Amino acid sequence: MDTGTVAELTVAADLAREGYEVFLPVGGKASCDLVGIRDGVTERFEIKSTSRSVNSRSWTVELRQKRPNRTGVTTKNFNATNSDTLAIYIGPENRVIYMPSEGMDGRVSVDVAKME
Repeated sequence: MDTGTVAELTVAADLAREGYEVFLPVGGKASCDLVGIRDGVTERFEIKSTSRSVNSRSWTVELRQKRPNRTGVTTKNFNATNSDTLAIYIGPENRVIYMPSEGMDGRVSVDVAKME
């Protein structure tokens, strides 16, 4: 299963249910994963997914990107200027949560509470 694709489609469906017009980029080099417009306001979303449990109370979400290339692996830390909102898909709970991207610049990961 391609978890990234499932996360993107789940977030897109969730936003559509909330009244957003949803736009997905064409090609793999867009600055954000998804754009939503609601009530005339445009919002850029960066989508991350996780199924990694830290402990019985939280999930860890990797914010940095690791991509293989010809010379090894390239790592990019989270760039908050490319999005307004971080959408996190928690696979085992089939849940999406939204957090402002502001203040997360350069972060490597974030922990998110599990549903009770």
